[in-house]
Amino acid sequence: MWNRLEVFRSAIGKCESATVRKDVASLLPDFKSKMMEAIDRLKWLDLGYDRAVSTLLNLSH
Repeated sequence: MWNRLEVFRSAIGKCESATVRKDVASLLPDFKSKMMEAIDRLKWLDLGYDRAVSTLLNLSH
């Protein structure tokens, strides 16, 4: 099972620009709580955690 915080850190690490990285980091607390809520809702659909995370990451592209 993935560490939830590492998923978000990894996403921020993929940003190329330091400015973008700073902007994204400032949004992280709210984004993180929304993503956690979405993941928890998807788990109710019996997708499982890894599947829920990969589904959300695919939707963000």
